[in-house]
Amino acid sequence: MKRWVHATGYVHGRPETVRRMLLDEHVCLLERATGSPTAGRSADGSFLLRLRSSLWSREFGKRVRITVGVATQSGERVVLPVTWQAEPARLLFPRFDGALELEPVSSFASLLTLTGSYEPPLGTVGAMVDVTLLRDRAEQTAQDLLALLSQELVSTVDHAPAHGDVHAASDGMEAGPMRVRDVMTADVRVVDVTASLRTAAAVLFFAGISGAPVVGDDGELVGVISEQDLLAKQAPPAHGIGRRVAEQQRRHYARTAADACSAPAVVITPDGSLRDAARMMLEHNVARLVVTEHGGVAGIVTRHDVLAGLLRADDLMEAAIDRMLRDRNAPDVTAGVTDGVVTLTGSVQLRSAAAALPRMISEVDGVLSVETNLQWRIDDCAPLARTPML
Repeated sequence: MKRWVHATGYVHGRPETVRRMLLDEHVCLLERATGSPTAGRSADGSFLLRLRSSLWSREFGKRVRITVGVATQSGERVVLPVTWQAEPARLLFPRFDGALELEPVSSFASLLTLTGSYEPPLGTVGAMVDVTLLRDRAEQTAQDLLALLSQELVSTVDHAPAHGDVHAASDGMEAGPMRVRDVMTADVRVVDVTASLRTAAAVLFFAGISGAPVVGDDGELVGVISEQDLLAKQAPPAHGIGRRVAEQQRRHYARTAADACSAPAVVITPDGSLRDAARMMLEHNVARLVVTEHGGVAGIVTRHDVLAGLLRADDLMEAAIDRMLRDRNAPDVTAGVTDGVVTLTGSVQLRSAAAALPRMISEVDGVLSVETNLQWRIDDCAPLARTPML
């Protein structure tokens, strides 16, 4: 009896760089991620991996021989067939047959999945054991492997040269404030104003999205239709008075996307900062902003996309902070970043500058907190001594 396994993870970085790394270096990435020796490669292209598993709350290691097939591509989606089998003791562990899939979800992140199936070993006896003891082991092993691979990909991409042999951290855009264009989805699914609610629901459902812009025949943005808007059609009609009740009634009796959508849409430009996007989402209580440029829809940015700012690589934040310190003429201050936490050390001329720098640096995208032990040479914040009046 086959049992299906599905594990997912996100890899943050330029999708084209992540895709190139996975295609060109998947063997090395898997070996480094699992701490496996490179001496286990065979002439047929298979290689050994050390995987971790657990039984009765105890962890143990196992060796598997893994084979990665020829990659296929469909648009920006990449599929790598993957098969592994325990070595030795093949009879005691299930054989896994599946695939690694990588698909961009924005200009800053990709979804990495590992999907496949296995058959419990030892026939009927193995199936009985699997039901009672090993039901989740294969899935946990797959999820652990995917998490390690995602981390290794992020680490490799962070230290890989971008196109033109320029380090990503030296890219002015990456070292500066993150913009909406860096994380937005440019390939936007839209809904026509005259579309029925069933058509609108189909667009959201089959595209796997929670909202889409509603546009007219000339591409003019009318509003945004979301899952929440369509839920009002499924729910009983609201009764009472007030704006909220009126809105629910409007959506419940709507016939077209234009009738049900939220309008006007909350918009932002591609050059808007992620901080502006986060502020607008909170102020308007919306889950997405439509990105507009030259009078048309250029993309869409969601709450999930804005979270990319919190996942910014430490070296990119250091580059941005170093440039800020140079601009502020603070050559004696150094900044280190670990997991988004900035530590400032050194000295400045004025005490007011020592107080202002942490506030400024806290506004850099990705900075979670600022710790400082700065010294100053002149205390310009001390209260002036008052001269007694005669």
